[in-house]
Amino acid sequence: MKHISSDLLKNTSLYRIINYIEKRFPNIKIYGKCEQETTTGKNKIGLTNNTYTSNNKNVIVKNGILHFEGDSGSSNLQFYIPLVQSSELKANKTYTFSVKANANDTIRNYNIAVRLLKNNIATDSNSFGNTFGTIISNQSTITATPTEDTAYNYIFIQINANLTDYSFDLHWQVEEGNTVTDYEKYTGGIPAPNINYPMEVETKVVGNLEICKIETYKDYVYKTNGNWFKHKEIGKIDSYDGETIETDYMSTTGGLDTGAMVYYVLTEPVEEKITDITTINALEEIYSTKIRENEEEIIVDEDIN
Repeated sequence: MKHISSDLLKNTSLYRIINYIEKRFPNIKIYGKCEQETTTGKNKIGLTNNTYTSNNKNVIVKNGILHFEGDSGSSNLQFYIPLVQSSELKANKTYTFSVKANANDTIRNYNIAVRLLKNNIATDSNSFGNTFGTIISNQSTITATPTEDTAYNYIFIQINANLTDYSFDLHWQVEEGNTVTDYEKYTGGIPAPNINYPMEVETKVVGNLEICKIETYKDYVYKTNGNWFKHKEIGKIDSYDGETIETDYMSTTGGLDTGAMVYYVLTEPVEEKITDITTINALEEIYSTKIRENEEEIIVDEDIN
């Protein structure tokens, strides 16, 4: 505790001394969060994760994003990349096929040919798409209306020869309509999270302590009488196995599915004393930082790095 000089004691009222102490050691509350990415299922193509080779040059597909890096060599590179599952486009419906490069990519002027194929043959008469032309950190699109139902199984991509020192990521999307919308990862053509495309629930972690929030229900951490406590309103099940949950919840699969990680609102809040040393040290660091900033009441409701 900070030393209070005898002069201060002599020259101030008890009220001012108490007020000084309260300001020097303010209350603190650190609130939790639970956030989860969701999709609408609008993206109708998902690329199979793997490394693909053409003329001894590779592209890597990870989480549906295609990554190029290095030199193309003296020959055009051609890759046939299987889709996660067939993408059936219906006759007389309009679809937009878009490819977008990351904004920080070092893409220079060149042509890139991209097509959706029924079979892994570049001249497939059922192909959807054409040469995009120059891509310079932007988005290129093709809009078409199939004349018959067609199930596409591959993406074909050709990169021009004699490119040196290139590196970029490409995102792919096929959606209904003639307007390009923001890129969304492929989740089976249905909204996610779902049982086949789970989505992680992101929480706030301080030390070894997880603190969460669902709707208006939230965990928070506070300090009183020199001790740290967690006000707990959210429970967690690491692997759901039929437990009864009748309150609001968030799940990695979007539902109460076997094996899902589930965060749920407790029927009654619980106060838990924090004894983990790693967590206490992390909390004390946050507390001391806020005190140095001369905050009279500390509310931490933002991300903690």
